[in-house]
Amino acid sequence: MDETPNDCAIRELYEETGQIVLDIEFKGLLKVKNVINNEIKYNPVYFTTLEKLQPFQKNNETFEIRLWDLEQKIGPIDEIDLKIFDFIN
Repeated sequence: MDETPNDCAIRELYEETGQIVLDIEFKGLLKVKNVINNEIKYNPVYFTTLEKLQPFQKNNETFEIRLWDLEQKIGPIDEIDLKIFDFIN
């Protein structure tokens, strides 16, 4: 299958969250260093806007999605995930 990176991101978004989008914007690569083994990894970051959330279906990869105002306490958050917000704003 000849799947473009954007098509892959759209498919993964659907598979993991049930959200259907027709377009998605590549924002860049997030460089992550594993502090235990010093391995460097690059993760692509994509952005899109939804007018309405589709119903979420629990699946093998994701058990819940939430909308977050970046202020409400929602429990532990990985530093890498927080950096994504700096990256896309």
